Amino acid sequence: MNATIKDVAKLAGVSFKTVSRVVNNVPSVKPAIREKVLAAIKTLNYQPNLSARHLRGAPSSIGFIYDNPNANYVIGAQQGILAECRKQGFELIIYPCDAKADNLCDELSQMVTRSGVGGLVITPPVSEMPDVVAALRALDVKFVRILSGSGAPDDLSPCVFVDDRDAALDITSHLIELGHQHIAFLCGDEEHMSNSERLAGYKDALTRHGIPITADLVIDGKFSFESGVDRTRELLARAER
Repeated sequence: MNATIKDVAKLAGVSFKTVSRVVNNVPSVKPAIREKVLAAIKTLNYQPNLSARHLRGAPSSIGFIYDNPNANYVIGAQQGILAECRKQGFELIIYPCDAKADNLCDELSQMVTRSGVGGLVITPPVSEMPDVVAALRALDVKFVRILSGSGAPDDLSPCVFVDDRDAALDITSHLIELGHQHIAFLCGDEEHMSNSERLAGYKDALTRHGIPITADLVIDGKFSFESGVDRTRELLARAER
């Protein structure tokens, strides 16, 4: 038989209400008690009852919102989110969308209302759109944004920063230190903040090493495998490689 919340409470030496607070991440639980409960959950391989959670009105799912043609990025993010959802007894709702759609705000609002998700993980470029952020804040739904940036986070929601600028600076500097002077930059979608941040890092590295920035070595493109192949072929076909 599957372990119940009362089995966990008995093993941890606490009330079943305390177990419920731990499962639902209520912050008032003392750290020592939380660790005891989590250890009991692991020992018994306890899985929260999603149906019961749904019946009492508590959210039982997390939504993953994305518009990104890079399958590796999407699958990697999905695996990380799913692993944590399974650990905490939540379902994952995967929701691809079109960031350029005129009705995107209405679409996401309807999705949140219809599905009853407990929270959202939002990736670029959707996470970078002020109108989307405003619409979700109006719904009072919890959400975390993945953003590209090297500055201070805003106060609109919790966010995870990816420092694309320093990453591009380090990559370009590494090539320069290997002796290369003629370095191209393959752009992604212009509207993605990660593109402008990476381009800035690339230019910073060239400037720091006294290498002039050559406009025709900055190649427009998309964040897709096909775009990378096409732009690379374009570069290799040039007289000066």
